[in-house]
Amino acid sequence: MTVATIVASLLPLLWSTRTGAEVMKPLAAPVIGGMVSSLIHILIVTPVIFVWLRKKEMGLVETVAEPARAAAPGLREVAV
Repeated sequence: MTVATIVASLLPLLWSTRTGAEVMKPLAAPVIGGMVSSLIHILIVTPVIFVWLRKKEMGLVETVAEPARAAAPGLREVAV
């Protein structure tokens, strides 16, 4: 929501040809790019990294459980 507001407010500055536009365009372009790249990072990159780490953690737990099951074949595993 914040990103949409900032981008919507800076687009007219980026496309403007009026007086002072030559000063504002170099400021608006990097801010818009930073906000869009930040949004992509938050919505796509961070969840992918979280899922990857979670799968890695779960795989590590399963490999640790394997020797215990081999040592005591009569025990049942309980799902948590």
